[in-house]
Amino acid sequence: MNSYLITFFTHYGAISTKKKLQDISITSQIAPIPRKISSSCGTCLIYESDSPHRELIDMDFEAVYLLENDEYTLLFES
Repeated sequence: MNSYLITFFTHYGAISTKKKLQDISITSQIAPIPRKISSSCGTCLIYESDSPHRELIDMDFEAVYLLENDEYTLLFES
């Protein structure tokens, strides 16, 4: 099981993706974007899963990261 963090351009994108993940029984948490990733105010979604489920991510996403030991590895960007 991996931990993923998705950044979004809008709060709506995070809420929309959270709902889609919830529909397949994946719990996620909306949080501010960590300063290690961006200095701007923004919203991210953090969750654990076997895959990032790219097909469920709202088109308004900015980037998807793998979160390991407090390190962020960029997987893909919009």
